[in-house]
Amino acid sequence: MSFVGEVPVDCCRSTDLLTTGASVNLFKSAAVCVVVAICGCDQGQPTVTVPDSDPWKKRAVAGDADAQFMLGMTYGTGMDVTLDHSKAFKWHRLASEQGFMPSQAILGWQYERGLGVQQNDVEAYAWSAVAVSGGHPDAAETRDAAAAKLNQKQLSDAKKRAAELLKKYGSRNW
Repeated sequence: MSFVGEVPVDCCRSTDLLTTGASVNLFKSAAVCVVVAICGCDQGQPTVTVPDSDPWKKRAVAGDADAQFMLGMTYGTGMDVTLDHSKAFKWHRLASEQGFMPSQAILGWQYERGLGVQQNDVEAYAWSAVAVSGGHPDAAETRDAAAAKLNQKQLSDAKKRAAELLKKYGSRNW
């Protein structure tokens, strides 16, 4: 994997990356980088995963939220691995449960779109609302999109769920 600072920068050796809203170094900046990989690397190619020997994976398995976020981004964009939204969801969920706000925003986004998890607007609203409370600059858009699809009871449930998540996990940008 090629890196600038601590951030992987290439995908499938020939992939274009579109980055918006951010800094090249995700961990030393408050900005959150949303990376969209335009790649065909998972079509007809062998499955590629992050090896257990990878230092980021070792840190993620040991509970490091930064590393869990990074693996979530790696799988969610297909950077040098086979695109796998379920694995991205797994790693973002682990980081989210440690209060890592960028992963909480992505988790809301994945729930809202049904990427790697069954689509669920109540969960999308809740996780996005938690990220908003932590100061995420874009999570309100996902929260509001989910809210627009909920009836009054579902919206009430979503707000209660958000309060529970915030109390249990908090929300911070490390």
